[in-house]
Parts: sequence; structure tokens; C-alpha cells
Amino acid sequence: MYMAYHRELGPRGDPIFEMLQQVPGPLVTRTRRQLVSDDVWYRSPAWDYRHPIGIDEQLTSIYQVSDDGAIVVIALHRAVGEHGFSARQERLLSFFCGELGRLVGNSLVSVAESGPDKLSPRLRQTLACLLEGDSEKQVAARLGLSRPTAHHYVTALYRHFGVRSRAQLLAHALKRAGRSPYRPGLGRRCDQRRRRDAGGRRTGLLFTRAAAPRFLPW
Repeated sequence: MYMAYHRELGPRGDPIFEMLQQVPGPLVTRTRRQLVSDDVWYRSPAWDYRHPIGIDEQLTSIYQVSDDGAIVVIALHRAVGEHGFSARQERLLSFFCGELGRLVGNSLVSVAESGPDKLSPRLRQTLACLLEGDSEKQVAARLGLSRPTAHHYVTALYRHFGVRSRAQLLAHALKRAGRSPYRPGLGRRCDQRRRRDAGGRRTGLLFTRAAAPRFLPW
């Protein structure tokens, strides 16, 4: 039912969020009763969705992350029949939302930032090569690509992540990876095959190549 609420009604049809949009300031924290009267709330479509699953009172905190409208929203709920939220709880949520909101886009990644999820397999491999320190020439050799194709893939990655250099791409990746260890060199095992003569004896290397990387650091 709650998923149906978000799919069919959403915040735009919720009187709580309609009233929150009218409150000025980069950080706003309000209870439902501070925004919407009981008479309006219990006759609203939002209540029709929440009542069957036992959700009533709500404490909401909104932090404006940027001037383009990006926000952080934290909403806490009470079950039907439970007491409302106290002033102390309101202050705690406001503090938490404000501290968390300031980290989004810095040490915390925003959901609006581009990630590797929608990259093609080839672009993911190219990205992993770059993060391991390969040049475009080395990327082409590892992946069996021409130099122009490798350059095209690198350019596509820069465009996807909104960066202009290898350094910016690396910084973006490290921010997403957090403090999880990243070990360059994985996937560089050589695939060596030896030529055999008619008698089945090994006579030399047929080829040696670096294996394509198999993972990304986030």
C-alpha cells in the first residue's frame, strides 16, 4: 500500500509536502500537526493510503542541498493511536538532517550523480583500466581495441561522469568507493599459450596479453 501511495499519489498529492514547500529556509523540520489540521489530514487522499497500513503522525525534515532544487528528505512516522513527536525529537531530527545534508555531494554521493550502473560492459572495462593507471594506449592493448576506439570510450566516460580529466574521474571514483580498499593490478594475470610442434612439444610463446579487468572499485 505504501508503494502504491508513492506510485499513484506521491509527495505532490500529499498535503504535508504541499505545506512544507511554503515554509522558507534551507532546513525545515515540522510535524504533521504543525502543517496540516486534523480535519484536512483525515479527509486527504494521503490518509486513505496510510490508514490501511497503520501510519498516521509524521515528522519531516527537508534540507536543500543545492540551488537547482536537490533536497534531502527524512520522514519519521508513528503508528495509528501513538503519541505525536516531541519538541526534543523535532530538534534531534533537524540537527541530524542538517548534518547529513551538508555531506551530500561531498563525502556522501548524491543519487543524482552518475554512477557506473548504466555503463555498457566495454565502458566498465575501460573505466577499470583507467582506475588501475592505464593510459589510453594501454587500454587499447588490454582490451584489444584500436587507439581511436579507446579514445572514444574514454571520452564517453568523461561525458557520463561530468568530468574533464583523469584526475577528476579518479576523484569521483574514490568518493564513491569511500574507504573500501582498491587494489590495482587485479585482472592483470597474463594469458600465455605455447605453440606446440607436430610431436606435441612446446616450442615457444604463441602470445602474451593482459587479461581485461573484471571489477570496478564501487
